Amino acid sequence: MDLKYLFECEFQDGSIITQSADDVSKINPTRSRFFDVLKKDKETPIIRFALTGENTYLLVDLRDGHFELNGVSFDCHETLPEENPLRRLIFYRQHTHNFNHVPTTGETEQLSHDIAYCIGWQATISGKSFKETITLK
Repeated sequence: MDLKYLFECEFQDGSIITQSADDVSKINPTRSRFFDVLKKDKETPIIRFALTGENTYLLVDLRDGHFELNGVSFDCHETLPEENPLRRLIFYRQHTHNFNHVPTTGETEQLSHDIAYCIGWQATISGKSFKETITLK
């Protein structure tokens, strides 16, 4: 699978984990590189997470919740009841497959495969969940 966007993750201790085109974990070669991010996050918090590719740079800063798109900073969340809550990273890829089934032959062919990349954050304040995500297609 060719990845349209690759991630770069910066941690509070200054270390950075970057995703390569082969998307293979350095810890466990049967897993993806994001596995390494999850393991490292247990040791030291993530502070910034970015997607890069096709002249696009999208970043989420978990310290204050702002996003950046190609160097332009913006907020898109409501006012939170607490200043600077602990934010957790949201990152996933959403796959959409379109198929055509030919009843006469019983064959199915894939017409398209689209991937949407979602990044953002989630925080829990007084038992209530708050989250913001941005999607790149």
